This record gives sequence, C-alpha cells and structure tokens, in this order.
Amino acid sequence: MSGAPEIIGTEGQNKGLDFILTRKIDSQNTVHGIEARLNLISQIGAGTNNKTTSVYLDGGDREPASSFLENNGIKKDSLLIGLHPGAQKPFKCWPPERFVELGRLLAGRFGCRIVVTGNRGEKPLADKIASEIEGAVSAAGRLTLRETAAVIEKVNVFITNDTGPMHIAFALKIPTVALFSPTDPKLCGPCQAKGAVVIEKPKTCKPCIGKKCYNPVCMEQITPQEIVAAVETLLGKPNKDADSSELQT
Repeated sequence: MSGAPEIIGTEGQNKGLDFILTRKIDSQNTVHGIEARLNLISQIGAGTNNKTTSVYLDGGDREPASSFLENNGIKKDSLLIGLHPGAQKPFKCWPPERFVELGRLLAGRFGCRIVVTGNRGEKPLADKIASEIEGAVSAAGRLTLRETAAVIEKVNVFITNDTGPMHIAFALKIPTVALFSPTDPKLCGPCQAKGAVVIEKPKTCKPCIGKKCYNPVCMEQITPQEIVAAVETLLGKPNKDADSSELQT
C-alpha cells in the first residue's frame, strides 16, 4: 500500500509479515541491536561508523522536569540518583524490595536524593518504592516521556533494568548502572556508551523461558551492595573493597 518498490527486512523479525519483504536479510541475533539496524540500512548504501545514540531535548522538555524536581524539594545542586524499577516485561526486573534496600543504602552513603522514574502503568510500583525510601520522590506517570528524559538528564547516576529509559540514559551520556541476567548486554546493552556499567549475572534456569517468565530469580543474584560499589566508581569514589570482576563496562 505504501507503493515502495522494495521492502527490506531481517528475516523472522517482522511479526509474521516476512511475505511482504522483497529482500530478506539473514537474522542477526549475534550482534548488538544498533549494529543490526545499521547493517540493515547499509543494504541501500546508507550508514555510519558512529554507533552511539542521542536524544535532543529542549526547553519545553526541561522546564517541566526542573519544576517537578524543585516542587519536590530537590535543589539544582542536590546529588540526585535515579532508579528505574520497571520494564515492559517482568522477566527483566530486579525485585522491588531490592530497589528499596538500594535506595536506602544510597541515601545513607551519599546523602543523595532519589527519584524513581516510570510510565503511567508503572506508577504504583514507583510510588511504593519511593514511599519506602526517605526523601525519595516518584516521577512515574507524572511527566511525559520527553520530560522524563529531562529528569534523567539531571541525575548524577541512573540505575535501571534493561528497558527503554536505560537507552535514554545512554543517549544522554548519563553515568548508568544497567542490570542484566536473562537478556544479553552484548546484544541490547550499552554500545559505545561512556560511563555505563553493566552488572550481569548468569541465567539460572535451563532453558530460560524469557518473556514467559514472571519470577526472574536470576535477577536476584544482583546485590544492592555491588550496585553501590558501581555507583561509587561512577561518582569517582571507588570502594577499595569492591570486587571489580563483577563490573563490566
């Protein structure tokens, strides 16, 4: 219906619509998603060697974000750490109670403020976590996606599951701690992103049922203490007792 003389796509990744493709590219399940997409557009002679991503915000995005933080008593010079406890699928999520424990540890260690991000559907989760951390505030469901990106732009460190806001943080060049187990950071984690730390644990179930899993025990292997150690490193306050073998850049 588009009238396009040629439709190029990766085989097996078109939700049953492979039949509309005029040129099928072999599945690229062993390369990062960014590289796979660049390989796809290279079929028409386009492309770039730059694999970093960018998000461009303006005053219309930043002003509501600034007002939200200021109205919640978070000053411009406050040390601010962001937590993103949600994800599109439950199998990617670190347990909520761990986020609470982490937030309390961070607030006690650094005297920082905590902002918990999320979309409208994640509001109950974010609100509950924020309510159990002294001085924390939930931005979930209160801002647009771009305004949420502007909040992420203001944090000193962002701690997140493997989900969309993780990639927003990478694109904004925000120091980020990304939590992985059932998904592979080599395929969907940071790609040429500076200041990104991946904490990855092995899968515990064989076979891993992936998106069908609603109790990701593999994610429970990640401890709040090792995330605190990663945050200390990103803030330039390394913990000499931290096991650097657990941190992957």
